[in-house]
Amino acid sequence: MSTLAEAKAGYVAAFERRVRPGAGSSATAGAKPAPKWLEDARREAIVAFDKVGFPGPKNEDWKYTGVTPIVSEPFYAALGEARPAYASSRVAALVGTLAIPAGEPALVFVNGSYAAAFSSVDATDVASGFTVRSLAADLSATDSIAASRLGRKLDASAHGFLALNTAFADDGAVVRISEGRVADKPLHLVYVGVATGKPALAHLRSVIVAEPGSAATIVEHYVGEPGVYLTNTAIEIALARSATLRHVKIQDEAETAYHVARLEAEVAEQASLASHVVTIGGALSRSEIYVRLVGRNAECRLDGLYALSGERHADHHTVVDHVVAETKSFENYKGVLDGSSRGVFTGRVMVRRDSQKVEARQQNKNLLLSEGAVVETRPQLEIYADDVQCSHGAAIGRLDESALFYLRQRGLDMDAARGLLTWAFASEILDRLPGEALRQTVTERVRFVALERAGK
Repeated sequence: MSTLAEAKAGYVAAFERRVRPGAGSSATAGAKPAPKWLEDARREAIVAFDKVGFPGPKNEDWKYTGVTPIVSEPFYAALGEARPAYASSRVAALVGTLAIPAGEPALVFVNGSYAAAFSSVDATDVASGFTVRSLAADLSATDSIAASRLGRKLDASAHGFLALNTAFADDGAVVRISEGRVADKPLHLVYVGVATGKPALAHLRSVIVAEPGSAATIVEHYVGEPGVYLTNTAIEIALARSATLRHVKIQDEAETAYHVARLEAEVAEQASLASHVVTIGGALSRSEIYVRLVGRNAECRLDGLYALSGERHADHHTVVDHVVAETKSFENYKGVLDGSSRGVFTGRVMVRRDSQKVEARQQNKNLLLSEGAVVETRPQLEIYADDVQCSHGAAIGRLDESALFYLRQRGLDMDAARGLLTWAFASEILDRLPGEALRQTVTERVRFVALERAGK
């Protein structure tokens, strides 16, 4: 696959082989047929994909992120081939690096499929207030949570990757937090990419429902072995009245991996969403967050840190839509870039007509540690109401020479001084992560992968 058009044709053909197993595909041999409504949705999605294709250079939202490296790879799932086997010991080792505390429930997926052997969660955990299933299990259940919600928040025609996700995804996480319940432990969703000898492709689709008055913390971990693979993931979140959700995403994919993700959330009256995104892995990654505040006194807080080195490319794209009056949003994304890495941030805030008494704050700050690092930052405000408090800001800079001089006068060498100032810049985001154990694990990983390289 050498061009966007050729790649598009290959995926459309793979879909046809999927729905017509007799055409030579073994990818779904023996699988239980999907419900008709789901097959109809998949068919609509592939039609949308055939129309929109992969995002190209003329797509303004993807202006600084070219996808040719991704679509040029002959992923085995895209070719309609069956998933190769993998070694269980390697999966266990990768999951072990996450240091998930004993007793905290975890749902593990390997190369796009639920792996019960590595998971530690009951379908219904009464003590925590969670109902947790894999998407494949939920869709075949008589009380399916996802059946009435899948696709309600995500428009498959938004771009090609989302259309492909809708067309091909057959697994992911389905989570419901019961009305009035406060989950006493975080739920971990672990997505593992394992080398199989061929470029792997995982389409994952998840649904999270927080019922009225509920509260929970959900942590997504993305890790993988060295090798070429693509994680294409989408998640739909619905927060009912007075619900509270803290959603954490740690993207620590392999250096040669690709990652495309989209999260869409709808936040009802008096509900609150806190999103924490940490990006340190992947050769090329794109993280999209769309939040719709649809009830009065709804609010969201979006925090993000991308710590990049080498030739990594990370694109973060956020949209907060203040649909009604008296809603609040706060956004703070920071980037630390070294080597020849490239960071892209686009943050869009919309305040709709008659959405008065809205408060929206957004900022993006970036620290460049080398001459070759590049940042593109685009804060955007669209305001159609007049009684609002809205602000945005962006900054790109280097380490303060006067601060370096001050620290060296106090006895620190240049490496230590650079590292200390870099850490002070990034720690504001990491300190907001929920839970001491998670905060410590992620902090040490970020320090190891990127920030220690500030001391050169």
